[in-house]
Amino acid sequence: MIRIEGEPTEMLQAQTCPITSFQGPYRFLSNMWPCRIEWEGIEYGSTEHAYQASKTTDMAERNRIAAICDPMDAKEEGRKLTVRSDWDELKRDVMTSVIRLKFADPELAGLLLATGDRKLIEGNDWGDRIWGECPLGVGTNWLGIILMEERLRLKEYRRLGTE
Repeated sequence: MIRIEGEPTEMLQAQTCPITSFQGPYRFLSNMWPCRIEWEGIEYGSTEHAYQASKTTDMAERNRIAAICDPMDAKEEGRKLTVRSDWDELKRDVMTSVIRLKFADPELAGLLLATGDRKLIEGNDWGDRIWGECPLGVGTNWLGIILMEERLRLKEYRRLGTE
């Protein structure tokens, strides 16, 4: 680690260490964070709601999930849906799209940009090796990757908007 004169070591570590948990001050990175987004004609209370509802083509089921208050409950209900046959091919694109909608909110975009260039890792102990990483770095961390891609897109957008 490089030490800059006058900068506390902790400050430098905080600016360069990966964010490994979407809790506490980084809870806004979680799909459970409440945010109103409109996705495919329906308003949802979080990206988790929209993602789970997208598992089905049944509009009644999508509306039912949209009406659920708690994102964890929406996730649970999403597990009970009859999943569309093309879901495996679509799910990453759906997540990318709903994340983009979430961070269209200027306040949330500012929070995401404030993470700088830090690696974002959806660290978890519940066994999600697709969207996150379990202990010892096992997992693909797709959510973290999508968030970092969105952060880069926002940086570029702001850079081009100020030239």
